Amino acid sequence: MDTKDKILYHGKKLFFEKGIKSVSIKDICREADVSRVTFYKYFDNKQDMFFYGRLSNINKYIGDVRKIYNSDKTFKEKVRDYILFRKKHHMGSSNKYAEEIVELSPDKQEILREKVEFINQEFIQFITQARNRGDLSSDFSAGQYLYLFNIIVEAAYNNRTFEYFDNIADMVEVLLTFYFYGIKGED
Repeated sequence: MDTKDKILYHGKKLFFEKGIKSVSIKDICREADVSRVTFYKYFDNKQDMFFYGRLSNINKYIGDVRKIYNSDKTFKEKVRDYILFRKKHHMGSSNKYAEEIVELSPDKQEILREKVEFINQEFIQFITQARNRGDLSSDFSAGQYLYLFNIIVEAAYNNRTFEYFDNIADMVEVLLTFYFYGIKGED
């Protein structure tokens, strides 16, 4: 692992455990065993480090989700793999971390927004293929499926939602299971 990745790894770990506001650059440097000078060689500040960590995670996420979507498994197996992947993706992140997602500069927000839009388009393709194969009801358009999915995502970022779950990973699993299987749960 190179130095930049080491800083990102330890920063993310601390953010997940303690939240973003509670972690200082000094804390990150201590955990990563680097000097502040080394930190500033790679990042302008904590928000900059957070952005590059998020961007890296999103790019990895896209690749991993594509593997699930494009596998030869049945739709039901893909859904189960997707739910478990998303749960694992959020393992170790505290509710405090999710509550404190930092404000980024407009240009960095735009980059992340474009990535999210790309992820949404991939999801629409996945849903459209499932509809065309008869795995999903054709009563809803792919856009409607995405809209409902984004309601679930918004619920995950609502602070009141955190009151009902011990951790984010379990919350993600419950919300996604509800989205894909409804109130009855899996068959």
